[in-house]
Amino acid sequence: MKKIYLLLLVTVLCFFFAGYLYAEDIAQAIKKKAAEVQTLKLGFGNYLLGQELNSEQKKFAAKHPLPVDESKNWTYKFQDKDIFVVADKKTNLILGIYKEQEKASRLDVKTMVGDLMMHFDEPTLMAHDQMIYWAYDKKGKISQKAFMIARETGDLETLATVKFSSTEPIFREQKKPDKDGEKIKAEEKTADIYVIITSGPLSSFFIAQNK
Repeated sequence: MKKIYLLLLVTVLCFFFAGYLYAEDIAQAIKKKAAEVQTLKLGFGNYLLGQELNSEQKKFAAKHPLPVDESKNWTYKFQDKDIFVVADKKTNLILGIYKEQEKASRLDVKTMVGDLMMHFDEPTLMAHDQMIYWAYDKKGKISQKAFMIARETGDLETLATVKFSSTEPIFREQKKPDKDGEKIKAEEKTADIYVIITSGPLSSFFIAQNK
């Protein structure tokens, strides 16, 4: 009986230490990956992806909370003017930054895309006329040519992305003047638009840690 007890105790301790080491490994991986993401300096205003919120930002977040999905209750979210921020509860690391606008006019879409190109330079890829990507690896922004080659060879390792999306075509054409030469305004279909900055690799570590 004593041997069985000792065997059970050893088994429990093995599981405990294995879990502890696993948690330590993830914590170290998170720290390393967050440092890589921080060097890219991707964000809006004083909020940068992968960085820890400072004391003032944490106080502001506590006063302006927003609800989060139940599946992501290990995170918290808040809004600072037009900037939305998602952070980890334990470390206060920024895991996502985004902006959104409902019923945006054609001019609103054009303005946001222009601002993003000024901020992040030429995009890596434009998809389906309704989405624009800026993809980054450890060295910085990935060019369109390098992105296409890497995707074909399967060597694509994206560290972070900036993604702009619109429910309407981004570059909508205006109607031509009528026969009398009078200018006709383009049909103003509004669009829901958003831009989100995330790191897939960094987020995956936090998801694994909180399973």
